Amino acid sequence: MSEARRWAQQTGHVSSIAHACINDAMLSCYRRDFASLRDVIEDLRQLTALHHLPSLVVSAQIFEGWCDGNAGQLERGKDKMREGLGLHGQVQTPEDEPVYCAMLAELLARSGEI
Repeated sequence: MSEARRWAQQTGHVSSIAHACINDAMLSCYRRDFASLRDVIEDLRQLTALHHLPSLVVSAQIFEGWCDGNAGQLERGKDKMREGLGLHGQVQTPEDEPVYCAMLAELLARSGEI
């Protein structure tokens, strides 16, 4: 992933950079590598600060909620994820939504809601 992200940065193409970041975030989720995921979340926020990319704001919020929920802040994490998922359909294509819903379901199961 680091090579893909380096290549995307070298191109300067914002969509390629964003796509590489999202793929890195997904891989970090699958690996349950919360430290790496938090680093990617910060990168998403920096990219958003430079360019108007509302979809990245929403994705960062969802990922951060999942990290928070897995770090003992279950209610805060679920709230962030629910809010992010509510906004997701307005600003993002649906391909990542099943993964995000599964991440929220994990937190809901942990709190006994499902």
